[in-house]
Amino acid sequence: MLFHRETLSKLEMQLNPEEFIRVHCSAMVNVEKTYSFSSELCRFSLLHLNNADDVKIVQGHKDSIFEFLGLDN
Repeated sequence: MLFHRETLSKLEMQLNPEEFIRVHCSAMVNVEKTYSFSSELCRFSLLHLNNADDVKIVQGHKDSIFEFLGLDN
């Protein structure tokens, strides 16, 4: 986890969009550090990271993540 004193929107504009994707209003992930995706009864979705952490995906970012990963929604 990285703490940074700048808005996430501004940081998002500086990062390579082919490597980083926004998954939550307060979280971005490096897609190379993800290993799987899961959904819990259509209530929420999670990205599972290589370090065993899970990152919750909010509905507002779910479509763009599915598109990025080449999945059907």
